[in-house]
Amino acid sequence: MSTSDNPFSLCPGYEAIAEYLDRHPPNKWSYEQFLRLYHDTIIVLPPFSNTWNSLDGTWLLSKLQMETESIINREGLQTLGASVQANGKKFRKRIAIEEDSEIERSSKLCETRHPAEQIYGTFDSSEVESEYEEDESEQADRLEDKKKGIKAKIKSAYDRMPKQQMWKLSSGTVVEEELYKIGKQLQYEHAVHSFILDPDDEVVQKHFNEADLIEIINRPGPTIPELSAEAAEYLFQFSGETSLSRIREIMNKNDPRLVCGCLLAAYNERSIFRIREIESGRLKDDNLEAWYNCHVWHPIIDQGLGDLKGIIVVRGESTSIATALRKNAHRTAIDRRMVGRRGDWILRSDGNGERDEYGVGEAGKQSSDHFGTKFLKEAGLKAPKALKDMLMKLMRKVEWNPEICMKMQTVGIIHAGLLMVAIFMDRPCGFVCRLQRGEIMEVPDCEEKFPMILQIIAIVLSIKATVRETVKAIFSKMPTRVEEFKKVSVVKKRQTKKEQMIPECMTTPRKVATKF
Repeated sequence: MSTSDNPFSLCPGYEAIAEYLDRHPPNKWSYEQFLRLYHDTIIVLPPFSNTWNSLDGTWLLSKLQMETESIINREGLQTLGASVQANGKKFRKRIAIEEDSEIERSSKLCETRHPAEQIYGTFDSSEVESEYEEDESEQADRLEDKKKGIKAKIKSAYDRMPKQQMWKLSSGTVVEEELYKIGKQLQYEHAVHSFILDPDDEVVQKHFNEADLIEIINRPGPTIPELSAEAAEYLFQFSGETSLSRIREIMNKNDPRLVCGCLLAAYNERSIFRIREIESGRLKDDNLEAWYNCHVWHPIIDQGLGDLKGIIVVRGESTSIATALRKNAHRTAIDRRMVGRRGDWILRSDGNGERDEYGVGEAGKQSSDHFGTKFLKEAGLKAPKALKDMLMKLMRKVEWNPEICMKMQTVGIIHAGLLMVAIFMDRPCGFVCRLQRGEIMEVPDCEEKFPMILQIIAIVLSIKATVRETVKAIFSKMPTRVEEFKKVSVVKKRQTKKEQMIPECMTTPRKVATKF
């Protein structure tokens, strides 16, 4: 049969199908038999993830399938298909990493179009099922090892904490003990494994009673400065306004640089208020993530935080220096250096000296509520761990001075589509880092909703003021008296047992392959 006459000529592996059809009479055609004979050919076809399904769909839609309905063993087909998929990943990994010579030899033989039976031989279905059962057993063992690894890591961190220094609530509840109990019960990585306490998290809310949660939330921490009177008055001018022409009139009356020192000249009609996008109707379209970052969040976040002296917003999937330090803390000369946590943007000090980090941002395309996958993953685990790494690096810089540490916090913004939420990380007491979330806010997509943008501007200005307070706290450690300069030693200060250090974030366990 020629390639032009072959109904499978456009699908992956059509040469193998053509060869099979040529070598067997039509009344003996069987898709299951084809898979068994050409098993190794199929699993090395790139990209394998869609290859088997493409072959299956093409075959089933053809008239050949209708003529041989009774020949195909569908139950055996499903078993073999699963085996082909499971082995496909293994073969691809060997090709990429080990360059397995046996597979290369098989591929060359396929190119020379040797008979399939001669190259690969025949396949016994019992062997296929046995191999697949072994794969399932291996996956279960690896999953169990992963669970044991999580429990061992949180136990190791907990055992190093002196109980007398833990956070004890008025009810007698010890917060670190409760987080340890939660972590032992969970079968997946959670923020509590890194001793990060999120009072808004459902798992935490189910474990603590209401009185304890209220005490945790109300525990004093770093203050978030209020907006200046000038900033509040400037924003108040737009309160209740829903006409874009009226909003422009108010803008033209005052220069934000003169009215409020914390607003930039660009922080107006062409940027933060998004009037142009509202008028064009583009905010209601199904835009890409890059479009939202460029037209909405870059003006709001990058320009809103752009006048922080010595601090810049680094975009482009930048990696966190603080997370990299944690991952490489026990690295030896022969180990490969690990990269830090990737964020959509990171708030980092500039210059050629030590790079401190104060915040992280995560972006997504689709808008979602607080039950969305993006929010749960980013605001519930990934961003909090990055914020804790940053906070620990700053605390280490001030040598864990308790008074200074109480004034420090890191900030984050999770945004997807037109929605955003701000998060704050501090260390209120003991060995626990507390995560506090703001309200979910929305960028208006029509002039009737315009007042909603005022709250977003206010929270961005508050974040900027928070970062300034953290920077101020860090530099307050510098010697201020002659006696303090005399005590400065050229020898690195050794940590004493009295100094209280919080445990590092737990390293995320490697993913375990699951059944296809």
